[in-house]
Amino acid sequence: MLNWAVSLGRMDVAFATQALSSFSASPTIGHLKRVWGVFGYLKRYPDKEIVVDGSDPEHDFGESSGDVEVEELKTQYPDAVEQMDEKAPEAIYEEMATSIYVDADNGGDQVDRRSVSGILVMLEKTPVIWRSKKQPGVETSTYGSEFYAMKLAAEMAEEIRYKLRSFGIKVEKPTRVYGDNLGVIQSVSREDAALKKKHI
Repeated sequence: MLNWAVSLGRMDVAFATQALSSFSASPTIGHLKRVWGVFGYLKRYPDKEIVVDGSDPEHDFGESSGDVEVEELKTQYPDAVEQMDEKAPEAIYEEMATSIYVDADNGGDQVDRRSVSGILVMLEKTPVIWRSKKQPGVETSTYGSEFYAMKLAAEMAEEIRYKLRSFGIKVEKPTRVYGDNLGVIQSVSREDAALKKKHI
């Protein structure tokens, strides 16, 4: 039932639901009490809502943001081609800004030491996709878990752009991905980054 609540828009309980669902094969009384706690939270705050805001998001994270221009990326990755659907309808709607917020912990699960990725996809200022998911492997560093989460965010950027084009929405601007690990941001956005030296 909590998974349905998350699917219907209660993203505020997505992490708790993900954490509790990992014990669904062999739950204990303690897990049941925690589930009741989540339902108690939902009962106490029934009016949480997703605000649909069509205005363009503006961020100013300072010079350390690792912001890279599109032309610079084209020189770094000249062979990169975005997948397009040949049968997609002609764009009839104006372009909408897409952005993705991504974060991960390192070994947050105390049982199996796997990290959890959190991803929020925004269309203008409206959240449209949210995920809180345990990573498949154990990472030994924060960089590794954040890099894996950034990889998922890049895949979701491709997904949302493909879907928008399928709906007839013009997509030309880049999808901005925001993370809080400067090492990962520099590794994926700077040509001189020593990514090949990392184990991933």
